[in-house]
Amino acid sequence: MKNKMFIFMLLAAVYTFASAQTGEKSVGLSTGFNTDLGIEHPNWGIHFGYNFTDRFRIAPSFDYYAPAHNTVWDINLDAHYFLVTGNKFTVYPVVGASVLYRHNLKAGANLGAGVDYELSSHIALVLQAKYQFLIKHTDYILFSIGCNYLF
Repeated sequence: MKNKMFIFMLLAAVYTFASAQTGEKSVGLSTGFNTDLGIEHPNWGIHFGYNFTDRFRIAPSFDYYAPAHNTVWDINLDAHYFLVTGNKFTVYPVVGASVLYRHNLKAGANLGAGVDYELSSHIALVLQAKYQFLIKHTDYILFSIGCNYLF
């Protein structure tokens, strides 16, 4: 798993990267799946971002999953530190906290990576993969793709 994450980060760093501005905010929608529920039970999410500096963003999010017989959702509070920035791309690690509801509440931590690609000055495509370590629950990887509106 560590090798795959390293390769992902290395390949993403090969491209030209986009810069963020202090005070910039974003709101967006995403979809994806986690390795516990599988691709047949996708998630839909809403997320917000606020750049405290040119390199640091805080990003709370809410994801709802579509399992067959019960309700599953999670709330995340992640931090992104922009490692590489430039013309169109931004690459960052994801570190944060998570609360998952699946029959009962479970707390945990997030660790992963993300890439933002600016389609225009106000729209960005977002790709993320993060490992969620959950207390007293199966850990899993969450893959997501989304679109942000930047303001």
